[in-house]
Amino acid sequence: MFDSVHCFFCAPTESKVDSLDWKPERTADQIVAECVQKLSPGAIILCHNNGFKIEEYLPRLIKEIKAEGYSFAPISELLHTGVTKIDASGVQWPAS
Repeated sequence: MFDSVHCFFCAPTESKVDSLDWKPERTADQIVAECVQKLSPGAIILCHNNGFKIEEYLPRLIKEIKAEGYSFAPISELLHTGVTKIDASGVQWPAS
C-alpha cells in the first residue's frame, strides 16, 4: 500500500490538505477527521512518509475518503498543463 502513496511538498495546486502528521501530539483520529473535513475536489493530501501514526491513520483515511465518494488520481491529472501562473498563495492557474 505505501508504494502507491506519494508526498508532494511543493506542487502548486488549487487545493491542498495538510495532514500535519509530523506533529507527535496529533492522534490518528484527529488526522483522519480533519483531512476528510477539509477535502474538496482536486485536493492533494500532504502526508509524510515518516509521519507519526501514518501506519495507523492512512488505511482509515483512504477508506473514509472513498466512502465520501472521492477517488484517487495521479498528480499529473491535477496539475494544469501549458502556460500557467502561480499566485502569491502558491495556487497554479491557467494563464489568461
